Amino acid sequence: PTSFYNAGWSHGKEKLGDEPDFAKASYYFNPLTDVPGTKDEREKYPASYPCNKWPNEDDLPQLKDFKQSAQKLGKIMHQTVA
Repeated sequence: PTSFYNAGWSHGKEKLGDEPDFAKASYYFNPLTDVPGTKDEREKYPASYPCNKWPNEDDLPQLKDFKQSAQKLGKIMHQTVA
């Protein structure tokens, strides 16, 4: 697949019982790097090394600073628990 549930926008991919859960939405990303691991690791273990998928700011101008803000917050969280 081009994306797993653990990279980018997730809406209705998780299930509640046997039905997709459309009441929940999430955005998953790696706060430390857009391209984790090596090329070989990403090919061998795609679920463990997904590349970040960011919204296109040209299509969604209301998310102009989303990527930078999300990465900044993620790095603060990582430094806090490190």
